[in-house]
Amino acid sequence: PVQWFACAKNKGYTSSLPVTGSVIVLDVNTRRGMPTGHPAYVEAVKKNQDGTWTLRISHTNYDRKCHLDQDATVLFDPKRMTAAFATGPWSTWAKDLKALGFILR
Repeated sequence: PVQWFACAKNKGYTSSLPVTGSVIVLDVNTRRGMPTGHPAYVEAVKKNQDGTWTLRISHTNYDRKCHLDQDATVLFDPKRMTAAFATGPWSTWAKDLKALGFILR
């Protein structure tokens, strides 16, 4: 995913702000078993009054057994470029994940 993001960025297909239908790319996190980063599909976005965004995302392979996590809620902070999972299997530990940004197409 990190290389995918770099290629998309070179072509101008990325954004630092979320858009419905985009893909958020989380940065490498070897401590959490993400040596190449992690992508998630952005189902819906809502801008919050404090400048953060509430995202509804879907992603798979969250437990290495290829389960699909649909409709997880993630709080995205564009100032810090971080994602914090509020619901879903990652919500117990994924509170300050570095995000590279969003692939738009």
